[in-house]
Amino acid sequence: MTAETDPLVGQDSFQVRIVRRQRRHYDRSRCFRFLLISLFGMSLLAIPATLVPRYVHQKFLAVTKWHSLEDVTNAFQETLFSENHAGEFLRRYTNESHLAGDGPELVQFTFDKFEEYGLKASVNDYEVYLNTPLDHSLKMFDTITGQTLHKPMLEEDILAEDPTSTHLDAIPVFHGYSASGNVTAGFVYANFGSKADLAKLVELGVETKGKIAIVRNGGGYRGLKVKFAEDLGFVGMLMYPDPAQDHGITEENGYLAYPNGPARNPSSVERGSLKSSNLAPGDPTTPGYPSKPGCKRREPKGIPTIPTLPISYREVKPILESLNGHGLKIPGFGGAIPDVEYFTGPNPNLQLNLYNLQNYTIKPIHNVIGKLDGWLQDEVIVIGNHRDSWIKGGAGDPNSGSAVLLETIRAIAGIKSKYPNWKPLRSLVFISWDGEEYGLLGSSEFGEEFSHEISGKVVAYFNTDVGVSGSQLGLAASPMLNELLLESAKLVDYPMLPNTTLYEHLINTTNAEIEVLGSGSDFTVFLEHLGIPSLDIGFDSGKNDAVYHYHSNYDSYHWMHTFVDPNFELHRALAAYLGHLVLGMSENEVIRFNVLEYARAIASYYESTIKDVPLEWTNKNSEYKRGHHTHRLHKLIGIMSGHIHAMVGLSEGYQYHLAELREQYQTSTAFQKFKLLIKIKLANENLKHLEKQFLGPGLKDRPWFRHVVFASGRYDGYSGQNLPGLRESLEDDDIVRFLGELEILNHSIVKFNKLLKLR
Repeated sequence: MTAETDPLVGQDSFQVRIVRRQRRHYDRSRCFRFLLISLFGMSLLAIPATLVPRYVHQKFLAVTKWHSLEDVTNAFQETLFSENHAGEFLRRYTNESHLAGDGPELVQFTFDKFEEYGLKASVNDYEVYLNTPLDHSLKMFDTITGQTLHKPMLEEDILAEDPTSTHLDAIPVFHGYSASGNVTAGFVYANFGSKADLAKLVELGVETKGKIAIVRNGGGYRGLKVKFAEDLGFVGMLMYPDPAQDHGITEENGYLAYPNGPARNPSSVERGSLKSSNLAPGDPTTPGYPSKPGCKRREPKGIPTIPTLPISYREVKPILESLNGHGLKIPGFGGAIPDVEYFTGPNPNLQLNLYNLQNYTIKPIHNVIGKLDGWLQDEVIVIGNHRDSWIKGGAGDPNSGSAVLLETIRAIAGIKSKYPNWKPLRSLVFISWDGEEYGLLGSSEFGEEFSHEISGKVVAYFNTDVGVSGSQLGLAASPMLNELLLESAKLVDYPMLPNTTLYEHLINTTNAEIEVLGSGSDFTVFLEHLGIPSLDIGFDSGKNDAVYHYHSNYDSYHWMHTFVDPNFELHRALAAYLGHLVLGMSENEVIRFNVLEYARAIASYYESTIKDVPLEWTNKNSEYKRGHHTHRLHKLIGIMSGHIHAMVGLSEGYQYHLAELREQYQTSTAFQKFKLLIKIKLANENLKHLEKQFLGPGLKDRPWFRHVVFASGRYDGYSGQNLPGLRESLEDDDIVRFLGELEILNHSIVKFNKLLKLR
């Protein structure tokens, strides 16, 4: 394996490849045709080589037969549907532990597969700050007698039916970036542990200082739960998965527990990171710059100072039962563990001793990169999935996505097999990320190191993380990509229902809703730090699906094969969908963005946000300086509304312009296509940089998040928040900051509108 200095394109220039092709021997008619083209081409010497489309080389130089998008997608599908290797790939990825930085055999396996399928493979390394568990224990005891009443094992059961559950090389239960500590204290049930839940405890007088919080998984990012608890004086935390989150697929409702049925195994535990990635993803000791060997490191920020442990609902049950009748029973703080009444506590006669010992070190992680050079090397599509997992298995998260990625690459290689001289119009870069689970480490460090190259070359980023954990297709994207997502969904069958496409499945289940991207996966650095249009796709767990054992040993090949996707048809459907997305973006001369949909989305976000502005703000005399002028809030809102209205109008015209270019290119004669070169190049350059016009100076207290329109919610961590600067100013009741954020948004829209005027 080799290290790669240029992660996005090969070293050979496009011009060199032209010269090499011209050295071929042609017959007289071809030479005569070439001379005519050369004479015409003299007038185009100033045009960069990347302006010359493959059509010119293939039609005029007669090097290869031209292949339409239909030809290419048919060849892709023929390869994909002739065989199905997803199960084989998934079994390989889930056969050994692969915590961040571990699993060298899987690094080699991925590298070898990339090369086998015709990619130029390389490995991109970083050295990052990580923890691994050394020891832990938990016990509940009577403070009067000193008697230990309950001592959880803090392990998941070994299941004879599931080889992955063996403890021979299993990773112990722990939290990424958890603090070491040994605390003894009373304990309080705090529902999800969200900011609102903890505020309710304080409001109702429940004691928090010096206590251990018990919270259920879900309802927001676990790392923020610890941060909020620290702020209120809690000294430790237990987190458990409550059956209330399992959509009724519970033993209480008559379902058998895994491995005998689809319900949650009572011993299952959810591991996960506690790093405050809502502040900045990546290595906490190198904020904003890459973690390379010998780099300067800072004191880590955004990691907990109190010890925490994950625990199963079976082992937390006696602890919660001991709170019955103590403290308050708060509406909305319920759950579904039998015999637990979900009182807050504390029980004055009981305490917990929570012990957690972690080892922190600097450890290498390994991104595996595979490149397929296209005709255009300054227009690149990046497709990614992370490889690391908290557990030996990781069949759903992330390795269903890993199997889908390899299947997609295998089918693209099939195009080359059928048409040996084919290559994509735009260059494709496939990346198997490492270190995602701890805090998007591999992708964030990559984005920080190659920010200049990514900003200049990358057209879009496509992500699949949990490729398959159920039967419900879920989509999230920059609105620029919504049309491509929905149109591509019409080309793929939904394997769970006959005569149904993915699009029809989406319409029937979610009305084809496409969510706003937040955080929690590797698209974050591309969209929210670098302004690259991004999307994330995967089949999620639906209401009638088997319970997904998230970050548990039972997220295994056996669980996937038995209860979710026995024939790996969902995996293949997602690979087909990803392939259509990639080829749809790569093989069209004009980039497949919908500018109008993007503009309308921003207009909708703005209208919704302005409705939440307090009436008293508009009547205040607060002013914001803009150049040599000052504007009161109501005046600036009016200016903004005008610019947004103009943006929608300009976008409508620009979208028509793009459609016209596509039609002209398809219907024009060979020589007419030359005249379109500059128009197409200008349009593509504009499209490539439109989203970047919404990069600003960064959000207050978390400047790494630079996108003015999209960011992860600061109190949730996962779900997306639109117009975050404005929203957070409203939440903080800060009119001065709101005015400043409004001006930043206004400046971005003005820049966006200027680009739309360039034709």
